[in-house]
Amino acid sequence: MVGGCGIAPFNNSDDVCELKKLFLLPEARGLNLGQRLTDQCLKAAQEYGFSRCYLDTLSNMNAAIKLYEKVGFEHLDSPLDGTLHGKCDVWMIKDL
Repeated sequence: MVGGCGIAPFNNSDDVCELKKLFLLPEARGLNLGQRLTDQCLKAAQEYGFSRCYLDTLSNMNAAIKLYEKVGFEHLDSPLDGTLHGKCDVWMIKDL
């Protein structure tokens, strides 16, 4: 196991899911595993019937933000209502 990622309904929504806990061990970074995990999660989200995927992260997570932008996430000016991660300062969403 070198990393993981998942999705869950956002704030009990049937329409919006949240990309959660994308983490890779340092030795697994730079191998395209983050994108592969993210792509699999987004595909699963579509299969479960979600139409949008939300995430929040920290502004110092530059590589992660670049990955999210690359796969089509767009920046939001503020978090979605119901966001639980009060320390995050970057909020993004993607239409599926």
